[in-house]
Amino acid sequence: MGRPTNSPTWHAARWSTALVLCVLLTAPIITTAQPNLNFQRVTVNWPTIELYFSVGCNGSPAYNISKQDIRIYENDALVPDFTLWCPDPTIPCAISVSLVFDASGSMSGSNNTGAKQGGHAFVDLMDGVIDEAAIVFFSGGSQVWVEQQMTFVKPMLHQAVDNLPVLGMTAVWDGIHAGLIELINNGVNQCRAVIAMTDGGDNASVRTPSEIMSLANRHRIRVFTIGLGTGINATELELIALLTGGRYYQTPNAGNLSIIFAEIMTLIRQFGQECIITYERDCADGAMREVDLLLSNYCGGTDLKTKTYRAPLDSSTFTALPMTLGSADAAGNADVKVPLTLPGSINGDMFYPFSFRLDFDASCMQFVGVTTPPGSLLEGLPLSVTPVSGGVRIDVTGRKALNAAGTLLEFTFHTSSPADSAHCLVQVADARFEQGCFLPVVTPGTVRIRSYPVPSITAGGPTTFCDGGSVTLTASSGFTSYRWSTGQTSQSITARQSGSYTVTTTDGQGRQVQSAPIQVTVLPLPAVAITPSGTVSICNGGSVELDAGAGFSSYQWSNGQQQQKITVAAAGVYAVTVVGGNGCSATSAPVVVVVEDSLRPVITPEGPTTFCAGGSVVLDAGAGFATYRWSDGSTGRRLTASASGSFAVTVTDARGCVGVSPPVRVTVHPSPQPSIWVAGPTTICDGDSVQLTANPESVSYLWSSGETTRSIHAKRTNSYSVTVRNAEGCSGTSSAVNVLVQPRPPKPTISRNGDALLTQGAYRYQWLRDGAAMTGQTGQFLIVTRTGSYEVIAYAENGCSTRSDPFFVSVLSAEVPSSITAFELYPDPNDGALTVRLNTERPVTIILEVTDMLGQVLQRHEETRPTTQYLRQLDLGAISAGIYFLRVTAGTELWTRRFIRR
Repeated sequence: MGRPTNSPTWHAARWSTALVLCVLLTAPIITTAQPNLNFQRVTVNWPTIELYFSVGCNGSPAYNISKQDIRIYENDALVPDFTLWCPDPTIPCAISVSLVFDASGSMSGSNNTGAKQGGHAFVDLMDGVIDEAAIVFFSGGSQVWVEQQMTFVKPMLHQAVDNLPVLGMTAVWDGIHAGLIELINNGVNQCRAVIAMTDGGDNASVRTPSEIMSLANRHRIRVFTIGLGTGINATELELIALLTGGRYYQTPNAGNLSIIFAEIMTLIRQFGQECIITYERDCADGAMREVDLLLSNYCGGTDLKTKTYRAPLDSSTFTALPMTLGSADAAGNADVKVPLTLPGSINGDMFYPFSFRLDFDASCMQFVGVTTPPGSLLEGLPLSVTPVSGGVRIDVTGRKALNAAGTLLEFTFHTSSPADSAHCLVQVADARFEQGCFLPVVTPGTVRIRSYPVPSITAGGPTTFCDGGSVTLTASSGFTSYRWSTGQTSQSITARQSGSYTVTTTDGQGRQVQSAPIQVTVLPLPAVAITPSGTVSICNGGSVELDAGAGFSSYQWSNGQQQQKITVAAAGVYAVTVVGGNGCSATSAPVVVVVEDSLRPVITPEGPTTFCAGGSVVLDAGAGFATYRWSDGSTGRRLTASASGSFAVTVTDARGCVGVSPPVRVTVHPSPQPSIWVAGPTTICDGDSVQLTANPESVSYLWSSGETTRSIHAKRTNSYSVTVRNAEGCSGTSSAVNVLVQPRPPKPTISRNGDALLTQGAYRYQWLRDGAAMTGQTGQFLIVTRTGSYEVIAYAENGCSTRSDPFFVSVLSAEVPSSITAFELYPDPNDGALTVRLNTERPVTIILEVTDMLGQVLQRHEETRPTTQYLRQLDLGAISAGIYFLRVTAGTELWTRRFIRR
């Protein structure tokens, strides 16, 4: 069925592409999904035409394309019947390839090495399971042979590549032909190609490039050609690759062959992701054809791409196309119209540019003009007229697909004024179409000129209309009676059927004259019926596809949709109005879609739906359904849920209706995983402790020792762990921390023997004076030379220690520092008030420190005076009764005096 170039829908498709470009140039960029149609090539395997293309949606490849997304026009005529195949993108395209290598004498040295490296690179990229290849060598004469037949065994292919010889002449075309034959006979995979490389021009082949291209295209095999160096048939190699869908490579360096072979492998696999459309043609007129591939209403937009091909020439496919020049009666010195009609329809075929010579007797009548009147088959097509000897040459320069019979053109002549009636012959000569397979055969017409009035018929509107329409035909006035070819006797009649209408009139002298015929063409309405994809009584939530049938130029459904097929899920009455290729419309009988009541399964939990890790709950979908499928893929009426999630169930009843339950949310709280933070070593001495803290902070704590605080102080040898319970009530127990308590040595005692202090035996010792460790005093004995409070720390071998009680030593022979000229401390003993008076040789800083028996400083006073006399009363009211020391620092000298607080 044809689509004329002035069709509004066709213009919309053309303008949509232009509009996209306009928007991109003038409007802000808005990111929306848009289709991208990549029309790669047209292959002619007459009478089969193959279109190779790919589609992208928003920048990503798309394969979910159906026939209703595609329109194909060849020379503006719709191709109504075609097949569409698109690959499954999840399945890699397995390859079958013939690798054809030049084995001529010129391939010696680096060329031979590079060719082998290229072959090995290609074989390495094969999967070793499904991919297969054959190795073919050519030299000269009959020296073309298959070194390795088609196989997927890679070691055998590598061995065959290594056997590439160097000998003889160059038979490129014979080598490619042999590769094609091997591939046709033994290749089993879909992605098929021949890869041929040569470094020389063909000088020994029997086969030709034309034979190669024809054979490759008939079997959908791409040929990739590689020219090495400059002494090659570059034009032929490039043409073979271009016209078979392959690619041509030329390189001066054999070292590049590995890269080229690897790139070809990638291209072969990519070509396996193309979609393919095939359709049949029956007119081999040898002319160029323009193929428009239209992707319509897909991915939020429309895209149009165009390719051309040349049809073969076969005159046996040509057929005669009858046309008729009408006859007419006219009075002298009057205008008369002669139609050129098409008696029968050409069923949607294209009426191509048409030229002919119109011959007539110039003494009988003169040519006035030619038109394509309203309602004529060629309405709107441009015309040109050129005067020639004996008539005029007329050219119809446009083209149009025709679906009906009727008037093509209308010629106007002006008659002469003969003394009596005359007959003027009108005929067509040298008629031909610019292209197409119709041979025009035109029957001549006659204009009869009468010397008395001749009736004419005027149409009150188009004479070509759709079934159900009509046109008023009115005979010219001035006659006493009228009789139409239909038998009616009025001056005007209403024509509703196709036919040739004439009127016979009677004038005042009783003469009867018949008018020229006027052709009325009634176009048939398209036959449309809705075909459901299944029952129209559907389940709630289900749908049914309604198909109005292919081959119409437009569709308008009662729900507003405008495509061939619609999917409906709502109850209602659905009808479709279609427009046929002839522009007539018809409305289908309605289809009533009924929606059954929906299923409403409800999930009943058999227990709480919120629990801690390790628990579960049984979800029950209820009885009475034929099948159950849960949202996690499980089947069966009941589901045991042990993980967090939203669970729903889809059920099917015996009718096949489907229902989905409301979801039930199951929440599984994770059990806490506490750990113990240890604030120090876990090996401690008796009496010490180590702090253990549970992490992270939680609601409650229970230690293995029975304590319930977050932190505990471990004082005993034990294995400590903690169990916490979090805010959700879930508990977890930490790993254990082992605490080891080491024993301390016995508490040491100090005894004095003269100037020596002595303690009992231990692993090691540390002496202290006035609470400070004495450097180097680590023996069992200590010689004292100063008054002070002495202690000793005894260490066991395990590192634990025990400290003695303070032992006060008063060295009575100790002198007052020489810088102090007078010193008094009174009263001693005292009841909380102690006076210190001293004189120094010069003004110095005086520091007084009151310490206990352990050397801990209880009071400290520091003062610098510009005098040598010092007096201070100390308030010891806050100090309990006992023995204390007053440590006096005068400048750089230190002196200690013991006193008693009562």
